[in-house]
Amino acid sequence: MTDEQALSSEEIAVPASFQGRPYAEEHFRAIVAWARIHHPFYRDWIKQPTNIPIISRATYLDHNDTLLNGYPVTTTTSGSTGIPVRVSQSPQRQLLSGQAEAAFIKQLGGLLPRVRLVHPHDDEPPDDLLDIK
Repeated sequence: MTDEQALSSEEIAVPASFQGRPYAEEHFRAIVAWARIHHPFYRDWIKQPTNIPIISRATYLDHNDTLLNGYPVTTTTSGSTGIPVRVSQSPQRQLLSGQAEAAFIKQLGGLLPRVRLVHPHDDEPPDDLLDIK
């Protein structure tokens, strides 16, 4: 790390949404300082910590392997806006995500029954086929 990269945490720009919130400011600065030292993507991406650029989806996709930093892909985003982003989550984060999803489904009243909307065969359609003639 160069002398330019070794700034004090006070010199790291904090987004407006975190300003005036000491806990958020402190943790944002700590994360940026750590990333600039330990993560290859952020070491190159954050040239001036006084002006931290937002990462666009295109940039994220272009640098997905570098952002994974050697960690295994454990999940992906849905890809609803284009190409899915590959993500690595710790086992603890995977458990937390599963619990949150289960709680959300419970709030909705449980899983909906799966219904086939298309039957691609000429034989007798199954009982769970929704006929939309």
